[in-house]
Amino acid sequence: MIIAHGARAGMNHSFMVTLAQSLAEEGIATLRFNFPFMENKKGRPDTPAVAHQTIGAAILKAQKLFPGLPLF
Repeated sequence: MIIAHGARAGMNHSFMVTLAQSLAEEGIATLRFNFPFMENKKGRPDTPAVAHQTIGAAILKAQKLFPGLPLF
């Protein structure tokens, strides 16, 4: 399962980490990622075009890393 953060917290926020750990305990692998604005420590979220491109890149990465697993 690919999970993305919201506008105020990155992929290492305690909620994201706890969610990933809880899913792992149920046998569900997760891929967390940061949007560019969070990586670059900018206050404003990315434009929809950049956000969609980032999500697409995360999906491609998950497919490459885990080609035999279903993806959500």
